[in-house]
Amino acid sequence: MVLEFLSRIWFRFYLGILWAVCCIPIVTFGAATTAYCGMLLRMKRGEEGYYTKGFFEILKREWKQSTKVWGALGFLIMILYMDSKFISALVNEYGGWYEGLIPVYYFLLILVFSELIYVFPYIAMFENSTKNVLKNSFLIATRHWGITVTTLLLDGILFWVMIRYIPGIVVIVPMILGWVNISMLHLVLRKYIVQNS
Repeated sequence: MVLEFLSRIWFRFYLGILWAVCCIPIVTFGAATTAYCGMLLRMKRGEEGYYTKGFFEILKREWKQSTKVWGALGFLIMILYMDSKFISALVNEYGGWYEGLIPVYYFLLILVFSELIYVFPYIAMFENSTKNVLKNSFLIATRHWGITVTTLLLDGILFWVMIRYIPGIVVIVPMILGWVNISMLHLVLRKYIVQNS
């Protein structure tokens, strides 16, 4: 039992490293994340099989759709990043009512990151058009806002601890994030299996 537990920890770590390596060309982030989520979901169901082979099978199968989705979300993140600089400059220069843009900006950021945490596990679990993938994962994220906000907070705390206090844990962050996110999101996504099968 102890060996089985340690083995599962090792394979989660291994999949996290595989994910990080496959994300090095940033364009592959979406497909690599879908493959990583797909393998973690298989582990949840006890159906993982061969880890490397399974990872690359999912990556190859979901490459096109995951890359499209990542392109759209990456573009939104870039726009929000540029907006943050613009809003910051307006607030510093003029202050006043421009400060009202800050909560709007954070609200939009939360919506985009809510979509980001659901969309790749959704692709790994369900077959759907890209439009429906984006729409459904957004609707699920907003419908189950308690789990969505909890997952975002846990992710944020982990990143904050890593950057502020323990930069060395960067090597295990993918494993921890994957485990936390899939554990949380699987509770939600499994409810939709019957409706989408």
